Amino acid sequence: MRWIALFLLVGCGKVEKGQPDAPPIDDAPPDQLGSDAGLGPWGTPMPITELNSTAADQDPAFTGDLLEIVFSSGRTGGSGGPDLWTATRTSAAAAWGAPVNLSNLNSATNDDRPWISADGLRMYFTSDRGGNGNDIYVTARASRTTPWAAPSLVPELMSVSDDEVGGLSEDELAIVFSTDRGGVATGRDLYLARRTTRTGSFGVPQPIVELDTSAVEGAAAFAGHDAALYFVRASQLWVAERSGTTYTNPHLIDELVDTVVDSDPRVTEDQRTMYFSRSIGGGVSIQLYVTTR
Repeated sequence: MRWIALFLLVGCGKVEKGQPDAPPIDDAPPDQLGSDAGLGPWGTPMPITELNSTAADQDPAFTGDLLEIVFSSGRTGGSGGPDLWTATRTSAAAAWGAPVNLSNLNSATNDDRPWISADGLRMYFTSDRGGNGNDIYVTARASRTTPWAAPSLVPELMSVSDDEVGGLSEDELAIVFSTDRGGVATGRDLYLARRTTRTGSFGVPQPIVELDTSAVEGAAAFAGHDAALYFVRASQLWVAERSGTTYTNPHLIDELVDTVVDSDPRVTEDQRTMYFSRSIGGGVSIQLYVTTR
């Protein structure tokens, strides 16, 4: 089972595949640039009690209207290992309803790290169901009220290593993910792949070398109309801002630093709401938290 504080780095004998790179993400308008957008500090994080259980609850992902959430959990009632679960609510200010297991997407192994599109019709997630370590899968549905289709492997993102979904850009033409396939420094690093159309294949993944350190980086997600990239480094939450096709000014989100392990940041496009995972120790498992500003 995957834990926030521990990454099991295992080579799995797969063949790396890829295609030529697609063009870079378009620059965001000037008034959207900047990782913090002048919004001030994040508030005190609060546990999402209606979603948390006594098991590990993590990897939150939500639709653009904040009315549907998908996350991973090791709670009872699943298919085995961490599973994908979902919950809905009637308004962004309401409490979440009871979580429901996404049984048609889950396997007997590990299924986690979901990303869901703003309209709620496409989802990428990580699974080791193929027996070759963690790979990236995709599924879709016709509407928010219809079942998800059987998930498919995204072969062009495969490698001989573990590859775990981070998030897609607002136009879904870029994906960021973490992998131990071998970056500039040691450990797990962030990679980016692009494509020309939303239904097309991704190009060859490239390391985000400007964010690569000897520490473990992962669980990245775009926000601020792709002007910001939130990610985890050494079990703490960080953010960097995009300048053209590179990322600059990576910095720790100081107001959220504590003697805990934080991971899996998901931030709304206006950068005013963040969901993430926190393990506070003392016998308490990993739980889902939310903070606003």
